[in-house]
Formats: sequence, C-alpha cells, structure tokens
Amino acid sequence: MSGPSLLSDDEIDAMLLAQVECRWLKTARVVLGALKAWGNWENWDEDRVTLSMKALVEKGKIESAGDLTNWRFSEVRLPPARTQ
Repeated sequence: MSGPSLLSDDEIDAMLLAQVECRWLKTARVVLGALKAWGNWENWDEDRVTLSMKALVEKGKIESAGDLTNWRFSEVRLPPARTQ
C-alpha cells in the first residue's frame, strides 16, 4: 500500500478514523495503527497526518484532548452519540 504522501486527504482521514474508538486513545496509538495499516514506513509525512487529525476535529468527526502536535501527550475519540 502507498504511504501518506501518495494518498489523498480523504484516504488519510479514513485510515485515521478506522483506528479511532469511542473511548479516549493516545493520538500516537491511533497514528501508529494507521501507519501499520498503510504498511509503508518510508513515505511518512508527520505534518500531513497531524493536519488531518486537526481537520477531523474541526469537522466534528473526532474529539481531542491536548496538543495534537504532540501525539504522546494528546488523545482522541469518536464523539459521543447525540440523543434527540
């Protein structure tokens, strides 16, 4: 599989979202899981992945706690289901 430099933004978002759960997880764990799924460690673009994580938060697809530029000290999760 291609590395993130060869994937579209939507593909990177999908790979990251596939790793996020309803409970809080370290951002590093989510990114590492996505990287393992990509299977290409050579074409890694840390800044692009961080921007994707931030965009997912801005779109409301995930929630974050902490500074997303520091993966070891931040966490992400899927937003809780909203009741009507």
